[in-house]
Amino acid sequence: MPEPESTILIVEDDPRGRELLALQLRPLGYRLEFAGDGREGVEKAREFDPDLVISDVMMPEMTGFDLCRELRADERLKEVPILLITALDDRDSRLEGIEAGADEFISKPFDGHELRARIRLIGKLNRFRRLQSEQEKFHQVVDLAPSGIFVLNARLEIVFANRAAVEMIGGGTKLPLEGTRFPFLIDELPYAKFDEDLFHHVNEVRRPVHFSGSFIRLDNTRFSAEGAAGPFEWNGAPALQVNLSDVSATLKLERELLRSQRLHGLGSIAGGIAHDLNNVLTPIILAADRLANATEDESVRGLVRTIMDAGARGAGLVQQVLTFARGREDASMPVSLRHVIAETRRLLSESLPPNVRLKVREAKGGMEVHGNPTELIQVLMNLCVNARDAMPYGGTIEISCESLEAEKGERRIRLAVSDTGGGMSSEVAAKIGESFFTTKPQGQGTGLGLATAYTILKRHGAEMEFDTEPGSGTCFRILFRPAQREASPPDDSICHVRVQGNGELILICDDDTAVREIAAGAIACHGFEVLSAGNGAEATALFSQHGDRVAAVLADLHIPYLDGLGVLRAVRRLGGPVPFVVMTTELTDEQIADVADAGAAVLTKPFTTTELLSAVAEAVKNARSEPDA
Repeated sequence: MPEPESTILIVEDDPRGRELLALQLRPLGYRLEFAGDGREGVEKAREFDPDLVISDVMMPEMTGFDLCRELRADERLKEVPILLITALDDRDSRLEGIEAGADEFISKPFDGHELRARIRLIGKLNRFRRLQSEQEKFHQVVDLAPSGIFVLNARLEIVFANRAAVEMIGGGTKLPLEGTRFPFLIDELPYAKFDEDLFHHVNEVRRPVHFSGSFIRLDNTRFSAEGAAGPFEWNGAPALQVNLSDVSATLKLERELLRSQRLHGLGSIAGGIAHDLNNVLTPIILAADRLANATEDESVRGLVRTIMDAGARGAGLVQQVLTFARGREDASMPVSLRHVIAETRRLLSESLPPNVRLKVREAKGGMEVHGNPTELIQVLMNLCVNARDAMPYGGTIEISCESLEAEKGERRIRLAVSDTGGGMSSEVAAKIGESFFTTKPQGQGTGLGLATAYTILKRHGAEMEFDTEPGSGTCFRILFRPAQREASPPDDSICHVRVQGNGELILICDDDTAVREIAAGAIACHGFEVLSAGNGAEATALFSQHGDRVAAVLADLHIPYLDGLGVLRAVRRLGGPVPFVVMTTELTDEQIADVADAGAAVLTKPFTTTELLSAVAEAVKNARSEPDA
């Protein structure tokens, strides 16, 4: 209904008719605009955008019917109510008016009370039309909103839900949400309580309340969401508008970001950790070598082998951290998977409980692949240890290896590890390979084993897949491309010390006393003379005094005052191309380039006595081949 201050456009060619209408309507507070004919009426309507048009039917140039048609053809004015005043009272005239777009008719001469009643009726229809239009706009805007929007009544029942809300809560079902109590959809709200008290509080203070927590879909799956509840009015009654946003993906992204930050931190400290651990492992392995050479007692040699195996496994754990954190690449070569399986079997023999049986099934034929043997043993060990942990009450682990014909006649080698454990649920299986994900109790698993295996296999160009089912065990299968040439058989003896010096002077520098002393002792026991230094400055000073006699220099990369590369540069300045060996856990790309440019060799920690003496012998050989040596 047009209210006071509403604009009514009167289109009437008779001045007396305009004045009569003005006398009826002006006292009621309406704003009146006048036009003397239909053409002017259209122009005034476009200028003032009236709330109601009252027009005579019979006018020169443009009739009231033509005026209706013009207004209805205008996109902006097509909904404006039109009241026609006519002396024509026949049926055909009224039908023509309705077809032209008129909303109401009043006959001349009109009664003032009837006129006002008709205007009130038109006002009601106009309000309803506008309300309907606004509701349509509301539904259109709300339906396109990305967050779920709910309207709740005083009983917290859903009386309206937009498309996003239906998709968010429906969980793939077609059940209607209307009538569902919103609290039934809440799994957990740690810092809020959603009840009738919240409804009254929000409507009293007229401010929204924010919350976050876990919610339940109609199919009983759960998701994380953040939301706000604010005051609203629905069909004239107090209501609650709830906006809900599914933040499960955002929380997952945040967890991935935090995991990435942890990995970045792990990568930053991995080198230091590896250096310290390898300084612990190096003297253990070197001492075990010395013991093996000092006795012929097989029982003692068996203990030595156990010590060396433990040292090798410790070194493997260090490499696992480095491989995962930095994605480092080691040299690859033809490797027999038979040897990988045999070594893994030997290592597992000491760690499998009595109720877990290890079964190996190998097909005939070549099983050589191209890769790093230590890393492949690490992958197989990780899979077998996971299989062992999946069978706390015992069972069987089976390792199998066979050759397969792939597409287009290409051959693949399949290495498989299966267990008879409890298998995995679909939720757990979907997270396999994620960094730091583990189902083991706190302190019993890091979640790095399978993630590291995936990293290693990706670098080897291999693919890993698995089958699992709750109660039916798990089987991991790895597909390799075969190597182009056969692998050399591994050397299974404890140590092979064949190097013998002839009094050559070797300068060794390491800040770890145990590493320095036992390495120096091993070198001295094989015919070499040794100078020892605990830091880079001391090593440089010793070389400046004895440089004319030094046949080779061995220096750890991470030593105080002057690091290994600093010692290398100082030696080059003082004594020319003296053979140099850098002892380290790993090198950065820049350090590799510096070592290569200087013509130095690299001895990776932890190393055995054989590897140490081989590096010394090679360096001495190079020193002897120098023209002025």
